Amino acid sequence: MAKDEEKKGNPMSDLKWFVIIILAAWLIGKFGLGGVGGKATRAGKIVSPVLPSLQAGNKSSQAAAMADNDSKWKGMVKIGGGNASGEDGVNQEYVTLQAYGGNKEPVDITGWSFSNGKNKKLFLIEGNDKQVRGVSDKVVIPKGTIIFIPNGANYQEDIVLEPGDRAIITTGKVANGIPFEIKTSFKENICSGYIEDLDNYDFTPPLYSDCPSPQSEEGAESLDDDCYKFVRRMNSCHTPQFKDVVYKDKESLTGFVDNVGNLGRQCKNFLKSKYGYESCVANHSSDKNFSGKEWRVFLNYPRELWAKDREVITLYDREGKIVDRLIYGY
Repeated sequence: MAKDEEKKGNPMSDLKWFVIIILAAWLIGKFGLGGVGGKATRAGKIVSPVLPSLQAGNKSSQAAAMADNDSKWKGMVKIGGGNASGEDGVNQEYVTLQAYGGNKEPVDITGWSFSNGKNKKLFLIEGNDKQVRGVSDKVVIPKGTIIFIPNGANYQEDIVLEPGDRAIITTGKVANGIPFEIKTSFKENICSGYIEDLDNYDFTPPLYSDCPSPQSEEGAESLDDDCYKFVRRMNSCHTPQFKDVVYKDKESLTGFVDNVGNLGRQCKNFLKSKYGYESCVANHSSDKNFSGKEWRVFLNYPRELWAKDREVITLYDREGKIVDRLIYGY
C-alpha cells in the first residue's frame, strides 16, 4: 500500500518543485545568467556594474579639473583667425580678440598670453632622420596707448576691451618710420584714417577710416572762394602736400598745395592747422565719438607665429588659465 502511494507521488512535493522551477526561470529572465550582482552581455560574459555614486563622482572630478583650468574670463573674449592660416609676413600676420557685446564689465587683456601648437607636432631634424617634438612659442600681450601721438611720450597703460571692442593682434611691428615711427600699440580713433592714407604705411587690415569731412571743420565756411573750393574737393582723411611743382623749362614754382596753385597764405595756414593726423587729434580728441572700438596690438615677435595648417592657438589669462582656443587644419 505504501509502495503504491510512493509510485503515485506526493502532490504537495510535486507542487513545491514546480514552484521552484518557475521561480528560477523568472530570475534568469529578469537578471540574466550573471545573477543580481552582474549584467550578462550578449556573449555571456559577466560585467560588474558601475555604482551610480562612483560614476557621478568621476564625472564631477573631470568637470572640476576642467573648471580649474578655465579662466573666469572664458566666454567673454573670443579668438578670431584673422589671416593666420595664409600670411607669411610677420608684420602683416594677425589674429583677433573680440570682447562680446553682452559682457557686463570691461576686460583687461594686458599680460595675457598666446601659445601656438608646435608642441603637438613632430619635426624632422635637418640632416638627420630623427624626429623631435616641437616647443610652443609663447608671447605676451603688451600695454598700449589710448591716443597715439607721433613723436610724443605715448603714456603706456593696460589694454582694456570694453564690451564689443576688438583687438587686432599683429605678430610683428609697424616697420616704417616715415614720417613718424609707431613703436606702441594704440587704440584707433576718428583720426586714424590720416595715418592709413599715408603712402609709407601698410596696415593689415587697413586702419579705420572715417575722419571728419573736410568742409565740416570749424572755420571752413569763412574761407575765400579758391580755398573753399580746394577744401570741398579734398578726400576725407587726406593730408595736403605742400611742395614745389616743376613746370616747363624746369622752372620751380613755389606755393602749390597738392599741385594746386594760387592759394593764399591764410588758406595754407588753415589747411596745415586742420588736416593731418596730429591736427585732427588736436581738434577732435574731446569729441564724443573720437575713440574707436578697435585696438592695434603689436607683439614685436621676430618670426611667424601661426602655421598654415594644423594649428592650435591658445589664449591664457595672467594666471595661466585658458580663456579661449582656436583650432584649424585638423
